[in-house]
Amino acid sequence: MKLSEISRETIKAKKTVLIFRLRTGGAVFLFLLSFSYVVTALLFGQSAAYGRREENDRSRIMVWAGAGETQFVLDMEDYLIGCLAGSIPAEYEPEALQAQAVLLRTLLIREYKESVEQGRTQAGILVTDARGYRNREQLKQMWGADFAVNYGKICSAVAKTRGIYLTYRGEPILASYFRVSSGRTRDGRELAGNAAGTGEGYPYLQSVLCPKDYLSEDYLQGGRAAGLGHGLGMSQFGANEMAKSGADRDEILHYFFTDITIDKFE
Repeated sequence: MKLSEISRETIKAKKTVLIFRLRTGGAVFLFLLSFSYVVTALLFGQSAAYGRREENDRSRIMVWAGAGETQFVLDMEDYLIGCLAGSIPAEYEPEALQAQAVLLRTLLIREYKESVEQGRTQAGILVTDARGYRNREQLKQMWGADFAVNYGKICSAVAKTRGIYLTYRGEPILASYFRVSSGRTRDGRELAGNAAGTGEGYPYLQSVLCPKDYLSEDYLQGGRAAGLGHGLGMSQFGANEMAKSGADRDEILHYFFTDITIDKFE
C-alpha cells in the first residue's frame, strides 16, 4: 500500500504548469520559487537532512498536490493530516496511528528526495497527485458525528511525530504498509527488481510474525488465510494489536522494519 507513484510524464507536465505559473506572477508559486532557492543547500548539506525546520516551525518541504482544476499547496505536515486520515482506521490506538504517520512522512520524503535527484522538481517542492488524501469536508462526510473525535486523534498523531521519519544507512526507506497479514509479513526479497532475489535494496523488509492478525475480519479470504494488502512492511492491524498490548510507536516500527534508524528533522 505504498503511496502512489507518479509517471514521469505527469511529473513533467505538472512541473511545466508550475514553472508557467511562477513566471506569470502567481503569488503562491512565486513564494515557492524563492523558497526553494533558499533551502536547497540546507536540504542536502548533510546526510539525511531532507527537511530541516523553519524558525516558524513550518516544514522545509511544501507539497503541490492535485490534478486538473483541483490543486493546492500545503506544508508537508499539514498535508500528512489528510493522508493519515485516508490511510488507516481512525479508531485505531494512538501509538498505531503515530507509527502510520511516520511511515507516510518517510514515503513523502523518499519521493521528494528521488524527484529532486532526478531533476523532476525543484528543491523544497514535492509534486504529487494527492491520491489517498482527504480534506476536511471529505472527512466530515466519511466520519459524520465522529468527525471531531477522529480528526483530533489524527491531528495529534501527526503533531506527536512531527519531523520523524525512518532511514536505513542514512537514506529514507520504502516504508510500506498494508491492512492485515495472513499470519506474517512478506520478505523484501520478493520485491521485483531485487538482484537474484537477494533482497538487495530492501534489507530492512524482513518477514516477521503477526500472531494476532487472525483476529481481523479481513484475515480470511475465500475461506483461507490470505490477509488484505501486499504483505510488505507494517501490518496496520498487527500494529494496532501491539499498541493494545502496550507497545509504543517506536517498538512497533522497529518490529516491522529491521535495523532501521528513527530519524528526525533538525
